[in-house]
Amino acid sequence: MCMAGNVNLFVKFIVCYQRQYQEIRMVLYAFLFLITFLLELSECQVADPCQVYKQIPDIYRRLEQYTLTADEHQVNDYYLDEGWYGENGFDMLLEAPKAATACGTMNPIFLQGTLPVNIGDKVNRMACVIGWSGDCIVQLPVEVKRCTATLDVYYLRPSTIVLSAYCFTRPGMNGTIAPAPDFNPTFVKVEVDAGWTEPIVTPRATIQFPLIVFSCSFSPVPDNLYYLVTWYVNDLRIKKGPVAKENITDLVINDVDLKNIGITKLGFVVKCGVAALADAIGMPGNMKVSDGFFAGIKIQTPRIELKRGQTVEVALYSTVPYGCAHILNVPGRVDNCPGNIETYYTRGTSCKSAFGVVDSQGRRRRSAHRCGVQLKETKINDVQPGVKTNWLQKYIWTIAQTDDGTYQLTERLFRVKLRVSEGTQHSIWNGYELDDIIVTVKDQTTTWQRKTCRANCDPHMTTFDGSHYEMQKPGVYTFYKHKTSPVEVQLHSERCVSGVPNAHCPCGVYVRGGSDIYILSTCTQHPFIDFLHCGDRSLQVLRKGDRMYKIILPTGAIVTVTMGYKWQFNVAINAAPRDLNSVEGLCGDINGNRNDDFIVMVEIMAP
Repeated sequence: MCMAGNVNLFVKFIVCYQRQYQEIRMVLYAFLFLITFLLELSECQVADPCQVYKQIPDIYRRLEQYTLTADEHQVNDYYLDEGWYGENGFDMLLEAPKAATACGTMNPIFLQGTLPVNIGDKVNRMACVIGWSGDCIVQLPVEVKRCTATLDVYYLRPSTIVLSAYCFTRPGMNGTIAPAPDFNPTFVKVEVDAGWTEPIVTPRATIQFPLIVFSCSFSPVPDNLYYLVTWYVNDLRIKKGPVAKENITDLVINDVDLKNIGITKLGFVVKCGVAALADAIGMPGNMKVSDGFFAGIKIQTPRIELKRGQTVEVALYSTVPYGCAHILNVPGRVDNCPGNIETYYTRGTSCKSAFGVVDSQGRRRRSAHRCGVQLKETKINDVQPGVKTNWLQKYIWTIAQTDDGTYQLTERLFRVKLRVSEGTQHSIWNGYELDDIIVTVKDQTTTWQRKTCRANCDPHMTTFDGSHYEMQKPGVYTFYKHKTSPVEVQLHSERCVSGVPNAHCPCGVYVRGGSDIYILSTCTQHPFIDFLHCGDRSLQVLRKGDRMYKIILPTGAIVTVTMGYKWQFNVAINAAPRDLNSVEGLCGDINGNRNDDFIVMVEIMAP
């Protein structure tokens, strides 16, 4: 019976195991199916080749009219990377070239058939590699898509014949190519300006949206040449031109051009290269490229070191204008477009110490949406045509390590993140994330640790540095006040023992942090326990049972109020690192020196 029971249990175990295995296998199959589906979906959503094509290398040497010189290396597509290629204003040659060394190579390649007619059309064609006999010795498949009236893109594969290259032509080109001119500009640099779109009619208004305009400045600029500018934005390229000198403003790029190559946010490096041609379809000369220009906001000190409780200013430099949309058909409309640089931070799971910012009034903030530096707005009427503007704008950001008075720091390294607020009118600024600021916090001297100021019973006083004294006087006194932050604790005393005229006990504690005011009072004329005003939410109040309250100040100091016999209060303040050499009042300063705890208003030592 025992053996049979064991066998039955074993069989049940096997059946249960098989069922669980089948369930796990079904889950795995479902997961694999989902992954396969997502992969297939991503393949179906391949980016439009009109947006992701690469520039055709050596495009001018691929022209039918170009002839190799004796010591010139040949264009060789045997090593071409497979992919989509295109060049605005150039079409692939549709007939065999006549010259033996046309297109800058030994074995030119032309396209058989016709090009697409309508924008968006895509056709499959064969390309022919021409040998010395003039015959087609190899055919290569080519896919062609019409993107615009002047741009076709081609899916090209490497040639199977060494020293062969795809041939191109420029519509309207006849005869020989004009040689490259002798042009060597003394300087080339990127310049930036503010611009606006043409009026755009929307259901609500007619609007001109802001743009950042990049121009390529170079000198000299001879009258008899044409100019070609190639823009390099990170690893992407935009070609403009060639144009004559009078149309040189056509060589600029703006937000629209950047969006066409997938650049939708600031934080990129842009360079420009300029080359000259003898005529509009001539051979360009050597290109001279500018230094890189960073478009965005630079952080002067991306790595900073703070002592515990210290504040520091960080300089931010904006290199491009922040523009406001211009409303045309709304009378009296003012083109305002508030936008902020906001901060938010990442940290571990510990809440013992955190990193925050300080606003213009010296108040420490923890939540990103409540603090920020406002961007300087640029309106359409602020820009004068032909007048250059220095768009470098400096912003000062004050940051600090916020503290809760913990003796040992649990976190020392912080990564502070900055971004531009969402919803701005200038889309390239919208939600732009800056580089991180790396902050290392170092602990200071331990002079502040285990420092507590007390007011007990009627009241017996103890300063932070350990001086003991009696204060048997009625009224409201400054118990603790921070010298650099808007933080203060006041103590209210009343007579508390019948028949003893000099006995006075604390009955009220009034705490201020920024514009927050919290009151704990059982005084005869002012009984009240609650926030009197809560504008900043910089005070944290914790109730510990029926008779104890803890109030965490923005400085990190902790006020503990304990209700004693009847209505009397015992009050204690535990110091924080920021209090070191920075507080005054009945609690005295924190510097380890008891002899300077009693300073009157005129800074004379009290007797």
